[in-house]
Amino acid sequence: MAATRFLGKMEQGSTMQIDSRFPPYPDSNEESWDKVIEFIQEHPGKDYDYWRDYQNFLLPLLRAAIEAGYHHHFRAGGSMSDTVFSTVDRPLEVFTPKPPRVTLRVTPEKKYAAYSHASIQFFDPERTEPMIAQNAFSVLTRYLADLWRESKPSEPLPDCLEKALTSQPQREEE
Repeated sequence: MAATRFLGKMEQGSTMQIDSRFPPYPDSNEESWDKVIEFIQEHPGKDYDYWRDYQNFLLPLLRAAIEAGYHHHFRAGGSMSDTVFSTVDRPLEVFTPKPPRVTLRVTPEKKYAAYSHASIQFFDPERTEPMIAQNAFSVLTRYLADLWRESKPSEPLPDCLEKALTSQPQREEE
């Protein structure tokens, strides 16, 4: 399976250190998704074509992911062009080494998912996959499954991801 090449840093015995000055977030994973959706819906730039495109692409995708149950297992955060998912309970930058993350980048020029261990604002991701409305949910599902496998290798995939993966058509390896 292609995902195994991304299982690495956490399984190789490295101990993750957390900067103790940063306590866990006070809100739940589910609340983090609600905040991201609220941000996308209410942003003051919503009247611009750029923002409408951002909303029209991301809101249905995030709602489908919530309906599938992903919000119970992953934390979400967002910015003007990125939506980031993780399995940790505090800012990603307070961990050493950096935990994996999945970033959805939506710009007028391109839309893609990225898998990385650092912010794609400053560093190249380890891999990316273009997204269009028709494949966005399956891309997000695969990337979140890989994120789970790397960050929680001793725990089985959540049922919602397992179900979504088994219902997707099999992809041929490139």
